[in-house]
Amino acid sequence: MYDRIMKLLYVPFAMVVGAISSSVAIKLWRRTWRTLARDDRLPKPLDRDRGWVEIIIASAVRGMIFGVVRAVFRRGGAKAFAHVTATWPGRQSAKGK
Repeated sequence: MYDRIMKLLYVPFAMVVGAISSSVAIKLWRRTWRTLARDDRLPKPLDRDRGWVEIIIASAVRGMIFGVVRAVFRRGGAKAFAHVTATWPGRQSAKGK
């Protein structure tokens, strides 16, 4: 019963962690693109003056940044939650059984 309650409490905590990770990822993406392209305008797929290669590279870099930042924040948030509540919010590993 305690585990179920703790996992329910994790949902709003995870939402806050997700919002923070998105904010960090956006800032990191902007800084990275400005450094790589020396351009303050972030490329969008429908920008007429951008080429295919630029759009594809920008999308790949953006996806990598967002994926890594999200994973770091989700894992860190889960570890912090488990430290405070002694309940792991995700699935239990079959390895330990």
